[in-house]
Amino acid sequence: MKNILKYIGIAGLVAIGCVLFAEIFSMVINGLDRDIARIMGVGLYICMTFVVCTGTRENPILKDTYPFGYYYQALPADYRFLDSDGNIL
Repeated sequence: MKNILKYIGIAGLVAIGCVLFAEIFSMVINGLDRDIARIMGVGLYICMTFVVCTGTRENPILKDTYPFGYYYQALPADYRFLDSDGNIL
């Protein structure tokens, strides 16, 4: 039950942050209609939240293999590089 309340609290803080960000964004972008600017602010906030959450979830998974481990394992042992004439380099 504690975990559920913790995540509900975090979701509430994220929602309040979204509203504040959208309002500030609509004040900064003063050339557009206020409602359109708020919608754009909400979209921008959702995109930023998605990127941050995805990055924090993927970072522990890929920290041991990225970038060299993945590419090194993808090459077969008998892989050879050829020049334009077909000679082995």
